[in-house]
Amino acid sequence: FSLGRPGEIGPAVATREGWYLVRLVDHQPARTTSLDALRERIRNDLARERAGQRNDQYFADLRALHPVQILTQRLVTLAPRALVHSGQPPRLPAP
Repeated sequence: FSLGRPGEIGPAVATREGWYLVRLVDHQPARTTSLDALRERIRNDLARERAGQRNDQYFADLRALHPVQILTQRLVTLAPRALVHSGQPPRLPAP
């Protein structure tokens, strides 16, 4: 569908979450940006993506080397009230 003028309402759209009505709020003409103007943003985006991938791999390697096992029954015997009542891990005692 296409909406021509601001304020115009389009047809209802069905999604998994429900039905939506679409209203055109504003219309801005298309514009292009030169590669030079976007170069730094592209570099930063790529660097952030690579850093995230390295971080994910680092933690995956750690989990493979040092598997974590949560012994719920032991936790309950150590701090039953904290786990049962709040659903949060127990706090450290005050010094």
